[in-house]
Amino acid sequence: MAQAAQQNIDARYSTNIKVGRDQVIHHYTISQVECRPSNLPSSSLSFNDAPIDLLSSHFTSREEELDHTENIFRTSHGSAPTRFAIWGIPGIGKSQLVLQYVKLSYDWQKYSVIFWISGATIEKLNQGFAKLLALVGHPDRDHPEQWVRLSSARRWLEESDMNGHFRWLLVLDNVGCEAVDFLQEHLPRKHSTAHILLTTRTKAIAEAATTVAGQ
Repeated sequence: MAQAAQQNIDARYSTNIKVGRDQVIHHYTISQVECRPSNLPSSSLSFNDAPIDLLSSHFTSREEELDHTENIFRTSHGSAPTRFAIWGIPGIGKSQLVLQYVKLSYDWQKYSVIFWISGATIEKLNQGFAKLLALVGHPDRDHPEQWVRLSSARRWLEESDMNGHFRWLLVLDNVGCEAVDFLQEHLPRKHSTAHILLTTRTKAIAEAATTVAGQ
């Protein structure tokens, strides 16, 4: 289980760190991925799906938090995507911080593709994963069965990298309590160079969302 209350624990597990006004929980497990429409990897696929136009023109500083996020994602342990969660009360700028990180990392070509999905409700998550399939041109994007679309999205994320050069970032913004079980079932569990970045309001949700295989 994630030990969010402890700050000095083994880096292979979750840690809880206070940076500025936010609390950050990260879990070291990473995975690799590459993508191509029709389930096959493609090094030519490149896009940023994040709503970067919502980034405030008044966003300044917070270099410490941005550097901390980058440092976490720079370290690889295991075969699953690293899950990194930022939690705190509404209005302190969690989404703005993530938008700035997304903008900079895409500009620096750290990721080939960036997906942005609202985690507020199960409905929004279902819509987000369906959109993911549409963005990559997956043949199951219009499949009538929801479980097929969800399974296809997870498999694409897990299997999209065949040569280690394709990296994706999945942002799950404002993850709610009801979304935890859904994410534990449908988030990818392999691809060591891909990353999952979450924002949420409470430490309990952050811990649950960053727990993988009991760690």
